[in-house]
Amino acid sequence: MRITVDLPEDLLQEAELRAARRGVAVSVVIADALREAFAREEVPE
Repeated sequence: MRITVDLPEDLLQEAELRAARRGVAVSVVIADALREAFAREEVPE
């Protein structure tokens, strides 16, 4: 799915750097970061 997201320049640069190091697309880095952040959140009961 395609969406438009405004990111601070420093976060985008970091995502691009990590993507290049891993040999993946920036979208993969962002999706992985979101999955990790969501997994750390406490789920309200």
